[in-house]
Amino acid sequence: MPPLNRKFFISATGTNMGKTFVTCLLTRQLIASGEKVRAIKPVISGFSEPSTSDSGLLLAAQNLSSHDLEKISPWRFAAPISPHAADSEKTISLDKLTAFCQPKTQEILLIEGAGGIMTPLTDHATNLDWANELNAQIILVIGDYLGTLSHTLTAIEAIKTRNLPIAAVIINQFTASSQPKQSNQSLISLFFSQHFPLSSRRRAGSMPNHELFSQLIDMDPALRRDDNKEFGEKNIPDKFTNTRQTLQTFHPQIKFMLLPKATKNVKLPDLTGICT
Repeated sequence: MPPLNRKFFISATGTNMGKTFVTCLLTRQLIASGEKVRAIKPVISGFSEPSTSDSGLLLAAQNLSSHDLEKISPWRFAAPISPHAADSEKTISLDKLTAFCQPKTQEILLIEGAGGIMTPLTDHATNLDWANELNAQIILVIGDYLGTLSHTLTAIEAIKTRNLPIAAVIINQFTASSQPKQSNQSLISLFFSQHFPLSSRRRAGSMPNHELFSQLIDMDPALRRDDNKEFGEKNIPDKFTNTRQTLQTFHPQIKFMLLPKATKNVKLPDLTGICT
């Protein structure tokens, strides 16, 4: 008998961690296994061309067309910034988001968040607040880079404060890229001014960022980057394996899964067990 809670909130420790890639992969695998699945990304910023957007990739994974865009992504913003800042008319509310994200009978509902687990959606609510309102199971996507242990353990501690179940943590082994320096002081100050006042003399430095999976690889494995090297778990460098081992030591009850780098012949793991 399927579990009563079939709502899964796909989030991450930060933006550009590969949430859409994981959601698309999971969607395709669940459909192939015969499950009834609906994948949505209700809030998206940095939206421009539908076909190449994260929403477009989710539509393609479900064999839907651009005519169905409103059904999966009703809150779309052009500015590539956090939703609470992009939503100048303040159209987002937790009540509206919760009402939109209700699963149908016998359906697995995959809800992809916007940015990281603590990214603000409104002036007073984050993705974690949204997931909490939904009482959804969390699928946390993380990177494998210097600092990921602290970021991941911090995210897990935040999720634990809401007593939300973590269905899995997926370690996404993608290629890192640099990001130009930019200051987030005004946005952080707006959201946390009552709790964490920031000194105007301090300036945010450069933060690690990672290219979107939609720009790195095609969703069809046959069209992935031309790399003939067989990639099995035994070939994973020690630092990747150690990330999982270290996190597993801290949280032995959580399922940690490796998603290897995109290569032409890579065999992607079966994620369906997370939801079934």
